[in-house]
Amino acid sequence: MRPGRQSERSRQRVVARCARLSLAMIIGLSLLATPTSATVSSHATQGTGRAAKPPRHWDPRILPLVRFVAHARGLSFKHPVPVHFLSDAAFNNESNSTPGSLSKSDRAELAAGAGTLRAIGLAQVDGQTLFNAQNTVNLADTDAFYDSDKKEIFVRGTGLDLSTRVTIAHELTHVLQDQYFDLNRLNDTANNLGNEASDAITSLIEGDAVHIENDYVDSLSQSQQNSYDTTNNQEVAAAESSIPSNVPAILQALSEAPYDVGPTFVQALLDNGDRARLNAAFANPPRTDAEIINPSRYLAGLVAPRLATPRVAVGERRVGTPDSLGAEVLYFMLAARLDSVTALKTADAWAADRYVRFEQAGVQCLRDTFAGRNEADTDALANALAAWTLHGPSGAATTQSSETHVTLRSCDPGAAAVPPNSRILDASTTLANRAALVLQALDGGLKPSTAQCTADRLVADPSVATFLNLDQPTQQQINDFSTKAQNAAGACAGLTS
Repeated sequence: MRPGRQSERSRQRVVARCARLSLAMIIGLSLLATPTSATVSSHATQGTGRAAKPPRHWDPRILPLVRFVAHARGLSFKHPVPVHFLSDAAFNNESNSTPGSLSKSDRAELAAGAGTLRAIGLAQVDGQTLFNAQNTVNLADTDAFYDSDKKEIFVRGTGLDLSTRVTIAHELTHVLQDQYFDLNRLNDTANNLGNEASDAITSLIEGDAVHIENDYVDSLSQSQQNSYDTTNNQEVAAAESSIPSNVPAILQALSEAPYDVGPTFVQALLDNGDRARLNAAFANPPRTDAEIINPSRYLAGLVAPRLATPRVAVGERRVGTPDSLGAEVLYFMLAARLDSVTALKTADAWAADRYVRFEQAGVQCLRDTFAGRNEADTDALANALAAWTLHGPSGAATTQSSETHVTLRSCDPGAAAVPPNSRILDASTTLANRAALVLQALDGGLKPSTAQCTADRLVADPSVATFLNLDQPTQQQINDFSTKAQNAAGACAGLTS
């Protein structure tokens, strides 16, 4: 499971408070990694340590948090779990993966992931480099994790300050998820279904935990919230600065995504069936990340079409297992060369894809067939992919289109074609901004399709992005944003009614 970061999550959470007030005023309805860089450690990546017999009692220091999380999530803990407060060195030793811990299948997955990133021009890495880079991101960003094998929580730091309490609220939500829905089973399901299902289930798991975490922050006094936000922003800046520039930004972006888009998905479920609907999603989880970034797809029960695996041609040596990029990776791939709004619209048009990786003359390549939700969406995919190929090195990629699908053939374009980290991180911010806008529209009482439409219109306005980046907007800036949001919501209400 990809661990998450807090940089965009925490910043968006501060922004959301400002947006919540303005959306309430303009829409006239009652009304977002995230404080912790918290993760779930799964047996797929952390080994298979056996769980010890659970303790009879909770650590008394965290009992108020246990009670809060149980009440907020609507589930009672079946038994306590140990919570370990560790020094930095001890925490890093506990959380850091080592090459010796990797199984043969782990190494194969790392090699496959590296080959895919090379083939679509997002990073110049091999499996070992990818492993090292992900470890770097994890160590910088992870303040706590719940080990779903050992059934224990590990926390960086030996004290229990405000920031740590917020972190533990997140991790306790994972404990509840494991006790009621079996996180290892969910992770195994995701791994068996492929990349996009793994991203989707991770977003459900983390979105749920971020939702409870944010509820806890909202329960604090205003002065405590302000203090927490200040401290958290400082910690985020320190974490970001500790990540070397040679770490591919796509790893940071994909790590952040579940915490950015997951809470919006969870809110949509809560608005359409309350906790019972959320619990049902753990029993019948989303299978595509497109359902996460557009929750109305999941709520409507839309099923992604099955696509045949493309064939390799003469002179191409097939490697690895066929898989799919999914909507999120497609978004970042397109945003590396096209503007992020166009890339996001194209990702929304995605219905399914299926790729096969191959080598040709020692170069990593893939052939990927994409389908849209309808003919217009397939055309949008074809146009964006064609534009993407034109903005890359000549001959590195080609597309072929029909009425029902478009096929991309892409080979490693070389180091010079890898986008600067800033471009991918800007795309990550656009994705987070839209998720935050959808979330606030949902909080304002809009149905998911109208909330999505409203956010799409707002995120396409450059002035909105500027507004969302303001720490202290003026009243006039809030009024201007309110007018834009009101106009967008009104136009979308007519289109989606």
